[in-house]
Amino acid sequence: MSNKTLKDIDRAIRELRSEIEIYSRVTPENSEEARKKFEESIKGEVPESEASVREDVVNEVVSDTVASSITPDDLGAEEIREQDIEDPEFEYIDQESFEDVRRELARFERDLDETDASETVKEMYRDTIEEGMALIDIAENLGDPEAVQEASRRIYGEPSESTVEWADEVLQNEESADDPRYTEGRFSTTDMKESLEKTLALLDMEEWTVDTREKGSMKVNAANQEVSVPEGREFTENEMMRLLVHEIGTHALRGANGYKQEFGVMGSGTGHYHQAAEGIAFFLEEATGLSNPDNKKKYAARVKSVESVMDGNDFTDTYIMNREFGFDHDKAWNISLRAHRGGGFIKDHIYAEGFRQIEAYLKESDDVENSDGLEEFMAMDGHLEDLMAGKISVEQGYNLRGELEAEYSPMTVIENLDYLTPDGVDTSVVDVDPRLQQWYSQAS
Repeated sequence: MSNKTLKDIDRAIRELRSEIEIYSRVTPENSEEARKKFEESIKGEVPESEASVREDVVNEVVSDTVASSITPDDLGAEEIREQDIEDPEFEYIDQESFEDVRRELARFERDLDETDASETVKEMYRDTIEEGMALIDIAENLGDPEAVQEASRRIYGEPSESTVEWADEVLQNEESADDPRYTEGRFSTTDMKESLEKTLALLDMEEWTVDTREKGSMKVNAANQEVSVPEGREFTENEMMRLLVHEIGTHALRGANGYKQEFGVMGSGTGHYHQAAEGIAFFLEEATGLSNPDNKKKYAARVKSVESVMDGNDFTDTYIMNREFGFDHDKAWNISLRAHRGGGFIKDHIYAEGFRQIEAYLKESDDVENSDGLEEFMAMDGHLEDLMAGKISVEQGYNLRGELEAEYSPMTVIENLDYLTPDGVDTSVVDVDPRLQQWYSQAS
């Protein structure tokens, strides 16, 4: 009975993650319309005399014969703050009931006590069932701030005080990127798709596919074993390398390794795996010299935006805060939307929170700044290979160390970037930390 119960949970969780696809579900259906109304609200509040002056200036710069208009980027954060802006109203897909799945998961949780698996494995499955319940709570209550925020806390936790301090420091001190390899989009969706397919072929991950999607960001769906690239997207030289390490070298590899294990839930994702997933991806970006300074600031702003939601601020408050951090209208809108989507999807702090957990897990204590709240991870003294064996949490990887094997390694991706990327990508800028191999495996 024990093996059947665990395999039934593996199946149910994989199906649930695939069906709910929570990141798509919490994205407003009317995001473009809401954005246009928000922009009009900002422009509409500008005094007529001030607007005329601004338009005259713009017209002189562009052309005396071309009419121009105020855009949100023409206004500073303080000017926007002084206005009476109506918060955007977001709409979501029709809600559906997952009551049958909820009952099935509750039955599995009761049956877990009858299995002969180790307590570590049982606890991993309990965490996974709890996450499944929380995903259902979000899907059934889209647009309800109290329900969505409470459920997302159960999945992703909250940003620690020291991570908020880290974010404050990054936003205050990190310089913006001005190197063209970070700023100029020179490569197409086709270029990225071909590089991703080449990477999967190199790794012999034959069951995985690469597809395109209409919009959004790149996404790895381990439940469906697919990587999606947005249509019409331009990628920078840095992204052509960094995203191979981030998306394939971390997310896809952890999923592929997980499906090789005895417990299939390690492929689709255990409960609490998220911090480790984004933390490893961010850590590998830093360890290979591929971290984009602007990306680091974005991760920091995401922490502050989650904090803003938790403090009860509305969308406009969060948007203005991000403008004050120096982000343009487009970035401020997107960062704020990610935090407020669904009614307050508290998730975006995990990039920084996870990164700091991975640092504490791998590095010597003297190399970790402000380790408050990270004592548990500092005491583990583990290796990255422990965490690459599946889509698992740091604690789960540490507790199961020695019992799992990671067939696929991110080192394969890192060491072959020159082969995997198109002509015109200068891979000589890759600067691998000499300690990375030691951090990765105890056998190094």
